[in-house]
Parts: sequence; C-alpha cells; structure tokens
Amino acid sequence: MRVQEAPSSDLDERWLRAAQRYAVALAIMERDRQLLLWSRAATRSRGRRIRGSSDDRTVIFERLRALIADGVLPRKPPTKVYAGHAPVAHECVACGQKIVEGHIEFETTCRTAEPAYVHPACFELWRQGVDRQSA
Repeated sequence: MRVQEAPSSDLDERWLRAAQRYAVALAIMERDRQLLLWSRAATRSRGRRIRGSSDDRTVIFERLRALIADGVLPRKPPTKVYAGHAPVAHECVACGQKIVEGHIEFETTCRTAEPAYVHPACFELWRQGVDRQSA
C-alpha cells in the first residue's frame, strides 16, 4: 500500500502567491506614502494666492471698476449674498474665470434680473475696492 504525501508543490504555490500579494501591498503602501509626502510638500510651499480665480488682483480691480462704471455691478457689494457649492459651472463676474462645479461660489442679484456668481476671493476684492474708494 502506497501512502500519498501532500504535494509540496501546492504549498509552494500558495506560499509564492502570498509572497506576491505581500509585495504588491508593500508597493501600494510605498506609493501612497510618496503621494502623501508630495501632497503635504505641495500644500506647504503654496503662497497666499486667490484660489479659483485670476491671480492678478489689479486685473480683477480694473474689471470690477469697468463693470461698476457700465452699471452692471453696483459700487457697493450687496449685503444679501448666498454662498454654497456650485451645482453647475458658472463664469465669475469679477475675474471672468470659470467657477468649477462643486467649488464654493457667492451668488447675488445685482441690477440685472439674472444672478451674479462670484468667487469668494473676488467678492472680497470687490468689498475691499469699495472700502479703498470710500476711504
């Protein structure tokens, strides 16, 4: 009578597959660690910039002055402003850049029947411009 031994090849194959899965998991963990370190470095090195709108404040101020002079926007920003996530992409009245869907937007009704959409930073520049002109 012959006794069958458990084939060592099955155990070897299982061990090899486990080692391969472990190596893949280690590679994924290392990649995630590198991405996290890169993300932290990228956010730390960023300067104070207007996010989501034109980076040139003077361009925005000039555009705001022109819109106020043309009567599109009032000189003084409205006090009733709605803030929230943009359900669809809009153009910012102040800088002309697109407000991306899901980003924070300020919505207000000015002299036109249609609402005006503005980046939060652009609205702050609009408010600061009025403070400078009145001072």
